Amino acid sequence: MKNKILFMFLVVITLLVLPAINVNATGPTLDADKDVAVIIRGDAKTYYDNIDTATSALLDGDTLQLLKPLSSASTITISKSITLDLNGQNITSTATTAITVDSDKTVTIKGNGTVSGSNLSLFVKLGKVILNGGTFTSTGTEYATIQVGSTNSSTKGELVINAGATVISNDETDKMTININYQGSKVTVNGGNVSSKNTAAIASSQNVSETIIELNGGVVSSESNKYAAVQVGNTGSTGSKLIVNSGATVRGGNAAVSAMGTNSQVTINGGTITASGFAVTGNGSLTENSTILIKGGNLTSTGNAAIYHPQTGTLTIEGGNITGAIGIVARQGDININGGTITANGEGEISTGDAGGSDNRVKLPSGVAVVVDNKSTDGYEDVSKVSITDGVFNATADESLTSLGDTKEDFAVDGGEYSAPFDREFVTAGKTEVSIEDSGDKTYYVGKTAEKAVKEIAKKGNATIEVLQGDLDVTNAAPGITVKNLGSGEVSVNGQTVTTKNPVTIEPEKDDTPKTGINDLLGVSIVLVICALSGIVILKKSFN
Repeated sequence: MKNKILFMFLVVITLLVLPAINVNATGPTLDADKDVAVIIRGDAKTYYDNIDTATSALLDGDTLQLLKPLSSASTITISKSITLDLNGQNITSTATTAITVDSDKTVTIKGNGTVSGSNLSLFVKLGKVILNGGTFTSTGTEYATIQVGSTNSSTKGELVINAGATVISNDETDKMTININYQGSKVTVNGGNVSSKNTAAIASSQNVSETIIELNGGVVSSESNKYAAVQVGNTGSTGSKLIVNSGATVRGGNAAVSAMGTNSQVTINGGTITASGFAVTGNGSLTENSTILIKGGNLTSTGNAAIYHPQTGTLTIEGGNITGAIGIVARQGDININGGTITANGEGEISTGDAGGSDNRVKLPSGVAVVVDNKSTDGYEDVSKVSITDGVFNATADESLTSLGDTKEDFAVDGGEYSAPFDREFVTAGKTEVSIEDSGDKTYYVGKTAEKAVKEIAKKGNATIEVLQGDLDVTNAAPGITVKNLGSGEVSVNGQTVTTKNPVTIEPEKDDTPKTGINDLLGVSIVLVICALSGIVILKKSFN
């Protein structure tokens, strides 16, 4: 009997104590006053009034949905492949990091809501995080808004930003918005917005190599007058990559895209890249052996050179529209232009950067499509060569191409179309250079571009072709085509030889077929009338 009474006593005590022990998981029934989150696992739902307990109970494939705003001094740590649904709720943490993903899993964050930490709103320490929604910011002055990878833990991470997500920096600090912090880590922007006011929107830490930034859509921007919006590589890094594809938008103050470190690679396949400073640039002392390939897109500077290349390495342009006060300024490296349209729309002089690290900014002539600056070479090596095989070059200055140094060997022009002339010594020996004046506009062509332009205008007629140098055989030229030989090459048009003293104009062909004019017809008519009248008179006399 005593044992039975004791047993009943323990049962009552257990029932009284159990609710106090089980305060963190209220079970399948929502307690609207207490519950802060729900785990959705298939058709089952489990409600929690403590976020730490909820995250500890997560399994791969779960959805963790917030029910109330969260404010705490701790970090929400996620170690499973789950979906975090912000569900319109905010996460505000006074801890260094608001959310940490610390295992090789994939976490998807969706829904509206703001995530803010005292320094990091999100730390992708390991694994992959996909942002389909939410606004991420921070209140601190260190680190970044989001950090991807960890040098301390030697772990790489991956961040994917899609439409609906926004990542912004603390406007009171110079810290990055997204900081890539371990070798091989990657950031992909497919949509959404990443912005910074005072520094880079996406960049990597010093000595962090082989990072990857891929921009497929969305907007990445910075208002900084010191840093680029997107910086690939950094001091002490090597082999980092940036890929910009169609649909992406990059906007900068000082620069939109900057290549830093050693062996950094920039590939621009498309997109819109705009800055008040440089659309694409490097650094003469902090960039070494960079590789920049432009295959498409619109690259625009609203107040400076569209591309500034003061570093060693290679710049190759195969397509795209490049527009600035100056199209390209080159101080070091190899420049290969095989296509695209380069437009310089400036007037007067502009300042492109210092000379070899000095405090004196260099004034360069604007309105020139390509400027080689070998004049201010304190700390710089000379540009090896600007090689041009094709492309369209528009200039508001008197020259399309300019070299500020003493040498004329900076250019090797084998082709291209130019709105203004340039030093004839820039043209590769043996290549033909012509100007075509059509409807009052004069355009200059070289090499195969010249051959194609001449062929097209010859069929049209009524234009003047000046052969500035080289050989040219113009065939099937229509009337009104005038060909002048201003060089020493062999020039002919429709089989006629053109010399420096004897230009040739194709005249309309003469028609030797006899033609009957109205006066001839009138004379014939008069004769017929006279004959007819004479016949009438004769007949009349006969009848009489």
